[in-house]
Amino acid sequence: MGTVHEIEYKALRDLILKRIDTRDRVTQINATIVAGILAVTAVKGFSPNLVLIYPPISTMLAAIWARNEYGLQLIYYYIRIRLEPNMPGLGWDTWRWQQRSRPKDSTSIWFLSYILKSEFSLFLFLQVITMVIGIYAIGGKNFTHIDLILILFDILSVAILLRIGYNTQTKLRNLEKKER
Repeated sequence: MGTVHEIEYKALRDLILKRIDTRDRVTQINATIVAGILAVTAVKGFSPNLVLIYPPISTMLAAIWARNEYGLQLIYYYIRIRLEPNMPGLGWDTWRWQQRSRPKDSTSIWFLSYILKSEFSLFLFLQVITMVIGIYAIGGKNFTHIDLILILFDILSVAILLRIGYNTQTKLRNLEKKER
């Protein structure tokens, strides 16, 4: 058996592995959905505005991804603060946090750097690409009301995605401030 701290540490490491697996699956599902939509749209006879349904789906998946990522960081935080000081030989999470939280350029837009440096960028990139493909495939002169509604939903989805990224990064920064 082991001490209470060792048992707790093992349980949290198992939870981390499950959350990482979930995060990776959400990313894979996102890529699979966009590939499927693009493949179906490429077949003759399908409406080109089909590709415009992807950004709202991607935003929902990004929200799941971001919530899971924040949960991971909370577990890492708990291990650093509560368990590592009580368990000699542990130190990986503290070292990893110290590497991640080195001083940053104060002129950078910090939430954009989070979005661009994480898997989160895949969600944003694929949303923008599908919007461009969808608008190009429809053609500028043949927009229907449905096309315009889909484009508005897509723009709203990108805005929500950026807000999710901002909120997640703000929570992570607040967690780092608590630790210092």
